[in-house]
Amino acid sequence: MKKLLGIVVLGLFSCNLLLAKDIKCVEGDCINGQGTEIISFPKSNMSPGDNKYIGEFKDGKRHGEGKLTTRTGRTFVGEWKNGKKDGYGIWEDKYFKYIGYFKNGRIHGSGEYIAKNNQTLTHYIGEWKEGFQDGYGTAKYNNGSTYDGEFKKGQKHGQGSWKWENVGKYEGGWKEGKRDGQGTYTYLEDHKTAEGIYIGQWKDGKRHGQGTYTKKDGTIQKGIWKDNGFYKKD
Repeated sequence: MKKLLGIVVLGLFSCNLLLAKDIKCVEGDCINGQGTEIISFPKSNMSPGDNKYIGEFKDGKRHGEGKLTTRTGRTFVGEWKNGKKDGYGIWEDKYFKYIGYFKNGRIHGSGEYIAKNNQTLTHYIGEWKEGFQDGYGTAKYNNGSTYDGEFKKGQKHGQGSWKWENVGKYEGGWKEGKRDGQGTYTYLEDHKTAEGIYIGQWKDGKRHGQGTYTKKDGTIQKGIWKDNGFYKKD
C-alpha cells in the first residue's frame, strides 16, 4: 500500500469540481485576467471546506500563472492551461513535495518527488509520464536501497542498477519491477545468500536460465538455474 501511495499520490489527486457546492469569483477578473476564485464543498463531502485559487484566467478557466490551495492543505503553485496544471509547478502537502513539469493536469516530463513520511519510495528524480515514473530516473527507498535506471508506469523496467549497502548490488535487466533477462548480482555480507557473484539469466526476480555463481570461497556453480536454485550443470 505504501508503495502504491508513492506512485498514486502523484498521479491521481485532482480537484473534483463536480462535487463543489459553489464556485465564486471573489476578487478581480475570473474570466480574462487576474482574479481570486473560491470553490466551496458541502459538509456531506468527505473533506468539506473551500479551495482557493489566485491567479490568471482565460475564457473563465485557470490559465497562466496561479496558486491553488485546497481544503485539505495541498498547494500547487505554477502554470495552468485550460483549467488544468500544465507546465512547470510545485505541488505539495504534508505527505510529499513534487517540483517539475505537468501536462493536461498530470505529472509529465522531468521532475523531482520528495516524500515527507515513511513511504517505500522516499525520493525520485527523473522522467514522468501521465503521473507515473516513466523513462530514466534515480530512486531512493526507505530501506536504504537505491536504483538508477529505466522505469515504465512506475516500475523498474529496462536496464538499471540497484544497490543496497552491505546486502547486494545488481546491474542488468528488469521487467515490471523484477530482475529479468541478463544481469549480474553481487551478494554482500548481510545477504542471506553466501557472498559471491552471479552472472547470468533472471526471470520474475529469480535466477533462471544459464548462469554462473562464484562464491567468495572460490566455489563455482555453472549451468542451468531454475526458480532461483541451481538445477544442473551444462
